[in-house]
Amino acid sequence: MKPDEKLAFRYLTSLSSDVLYEPDGNVPPDFLLDGHVAVEVTRLSQRYRQGDRDRSLEETAIPLGDRMYRLLTSLGPSSGQSWFVSWHFSRPIPDWKNLRPTLGGILQNFMQDDQRRAFSLRTIENFELDVFPASGKHADFFVPAGYDDSQSGGVVVAEIIRNLELRLLEKANKIAAFRSRYPAWWLILPDYIGTGLREDDQQTVREIFSVREPFNRVILLDPTDPLRAFGLTRNMAE
Repeated sequence: MKPDEKLAFRYLTSLSSDVLYEPDGNVPPDFLLDGHVAVEVTRLSQRYRQGDRDRSLEETAIPLGDRMYRLLTSLGPSSGQSWFVSWHFSRPIPDWKNLRPTLGGILQNFMQDDQRRAFSLRTIENFELDVFPASGKHADFFVPAGYDDSQSGGVVVAEIIRNLELRLLEKANKIAAFRSRYPAWWLILPDYIGTGLREDDQQTVREIFSVREPFNRVILLDPTDPLRAFGLTRNMAE
């Protein structure tokens, strides 16, 4: 199972002992509950438009973060004073094949400078870098200090509703050819936007978002505790 499917499985098995994974093989649904409820699973995360498709922000943020971490730790050990490095980006992110040598050269020149001081890099389109003295002792000269994604954030409830609409449409299209196999369909989404909504925010979502066919039920899970679930049913909120 994929990580999000494992979260859904924990939730479903808290409801019933009759839970089958991929009952029809590698086609929808992901799970079958009590022999008649088909369940699809997908992650709820912030998304952006690239060309003719919607992509999760994580699809670019995570690979960039991994590459930055490898670059920074590859530049060698501390010579006494370590330096924090943080970065800010927006999309489209510069091609790493061009970005890496540029950043590597700038950081290596900084290492060789006898008069080092904090600095900010603002000359690369859609990418900014900040270097500043690290607190405490660190093994590496450069220490990753996190990033700021200009396309993440926003009002949480608005982002949840916007991305719910996208995922609902996407999954409706995916199950269209299989819908008649089961009388009821649920959509479970580990929620990486709200990560466990407050009750007042849940009520706002209930008032604005409507579950539509082909799904009878939409359930958001807290990924830190999948037994904390927020559910909506078609034509009525629970």
